[in-house]
Amino acid sequence: MPRQWKVLLRLRFTNNINKHTTCDDGDVVHLTSNASAILEGGEFEGKYWWLNAQKKADAFILECLKRRERVAGNHLLVTMGSDFAFQNADVWFSSIDKLIHHIRQRGSVVNVFYSTPQQYVDAKAEENLAYSVRNGDFFPYADSAHAYRTGYFSSRPASKRFVRLASSILQSTSRLAVLASITTPNPSLQRLREAVAVLQHHDAITGTARQHVAADYAKQLSEGIRSVELTTLQLGFQRLLQANCTFHFCSRSNESVCEFAREHPRGFRISVFNPLARSSNGRYLTIPVDRPGYQVTDLYTGKLVSSSVVPVPFGDPTKSGSSRHRLYFQVSVPALAIHSYAVQALDSVAQADQTKYTGFVLSNGLVALGFDPRCGKIESLTTYVGESEQVSISLSHGMQYYEATTHLDQPSGAYIFRPRSNHPKPIPEASNSAGNGCPTEFSFVKGVGVQELRQSWGSWAHLVYRLYDGAKHVEAEWVIDHIPLAADERGRDVISRFSSNISSSGIFYTDANGRAFQKRERNAQVNWKPVGEDAEPVASNYYPVTTALYIHDEDAHFAIVTDRSQGGTSLADGQLELMLHRRHLLDDYRGVNEALNEPPDQRFRKSGNSWRNSWLNLSLLCINFATQLAAKKPRWLLMELKQIYQTM
Repeated sequence: MPRQWKVLLRLRFTNNINKHTTCDDGDVVHLTSNASAILEGGEFEGKYWWLNAQKKADAFILECLKRRERVAGNHLLVTMGSDFAFQNADVWFSSIDKLIHHIRQRGSVVNVFYSTPQQYVDAKAEENLAYSVRNGDFFPYADSAHAYRTGYFSSRPASKRFVRLASSILQSTSRLAVLASITTPNPSLQRLREAVAVLQHHDAITGTARQHVAADYAKQLSEGIRSVELTTLQLGFQRLLQANCTFHFCSRSNESVCEFAREHPRGFRISVFNPLARSSNGRYLTIPVDRPGYQVTDLYTGKLVSSSVVPVPFGDPTKSGSSRHRLYFQVSVPALAIHSYAVQALDSVAQADQTKYTGFVLSNGLVALGFDPRCGKIESLTTYVGESEQVSISLSHGMQYYEATTHLDQPSGAYIFRPRSNHPKPIPEASNSAGNGCPTEFSFVKGVGVQELRQSWGSWAHLVYRLYDGAKHVEAEWVIDHIPLAADERGRDVISRFSSNISSSGIFYTDANGRAFQKRERNAQVNWKPVGEDAEPVASNYYPVTTALYIHDEDAHFAIVTDRSQGGTSLADGQLELMLHRRHLLDDYRGVNEALNEPPDQRFRKSGNSWRNSWLNLSLLCINFATQLAAKKPRWLLMELKQIYQTM
């Protein structure tokens, strides 16, 4: 059904597919084998061979006439094909050719021809008809009772992060190639471009492919990134720096591995490319290192820059090649330019302080995060406005999980999110965390320019709050090991929940692919939402969060920026919740025919602990809070997104 769709304050012509991507009549559309093809003459044995083609044509015409009753205008869009339907292109196209031929031959009122979306839109525009206007989007979506397709917002978070990273590398490499005047055909860049494009498939980016397919997707991205590292990036850096040397890239730095830094522990040089069209000043970069002390020098000014070496959080000594320390240093790079730094090891250093405190605050003079002195849970968030004004909110956080239902009529799976209870359970197995929101362990690390609060929530979930000098936000980095299941083997959906005293009045906002924000209303009454016993109060309030979500009241504005697509919600006033990871042992009957049960990385398996590559588990949550209320269009948040998503 054609209609006008109001998106971002503009009207867009759109079309609802009648039922699915198929034509309604299965006899017409399921042309997956010769047995269901449209046959003619000698292809069809027997006296009545023509009945096959005639039957198919009659069914198709009848379907078009039915649709004509529900659609304004004389142009109908009929889609052909569906999941599991394109195994035999020859049968498909030859059968459609015959279908078109038989309908035209009989002189039907229905004219059938191959078309494109552009031709269809142009034809509808020429009809100059008035259409109904649709406001908002189509989330959440349930195709039947207890079947909200809100689980895939968070399925396979590692894959979602890898796609985001590869896309950023692709854009940065493309700009570097232009600046370096690389005009010859570029197969390496095309390889990465195609890999990123393939991952936009609706069963790839969603995490709803089978495990072996997901592994192949990751392989394509990895090979694409490696290809540009060896060619385009090499040539681009060499030309812009006028340097005849080989550049090495720390592609595994987020899992505390940088082979080149390990091979050169006494020192090395780092060149940083800023792909943004504006300068990037005061941003901190991270390099895994083996020694406890380094100094960093700006090679253009000859001055030392702010740097600090801290122990790797939650490091696993069994990981082959992983470093024990992280070097943080501050960089300032002009727009679309490269800046170089020299890193040199120090023989005697004062290591970063790592102590358990009785009470503390992470503060840099711009923002402060307060903690409970007894157990290390967060209590407040404060922002400083001007020299004397400050505004605070109370803030608590918990790592929790929903137990999945095991009802065989509709279990949770890659697509479907169906929790057993509306109330999540706390993750830690230790007694000091049950019910009081406290982590099982915590420590405080303070270095030059960076300070951290590190929390462990049981044995398999960890969180680091990190605050840099000059930053107006707090960074939160989470690590989730292979999700354990209880003896009953119920699946688990792991969440991160922040609760504040903001009076959000049941309203929260999620982004529209980082370009604008969509208003969401908790428990919104929509005509397709099941009620009564069929209601799902948690799953039905989950929405896709591509880059950010936020809440606000008259005084405060609280936002979370993510480094990958995730599912999110606000189930109570002042609350924001994100689903981080999922593991299930049942299929949800949506075509995958396989449980969402990602295996641990066997390379890092030791003594029962399953360690994954860090990019499988790390996330960036930028917690920002402001008194300037630009609630409907928070431009400061959109600018923050650009800074975060461009790889330097």
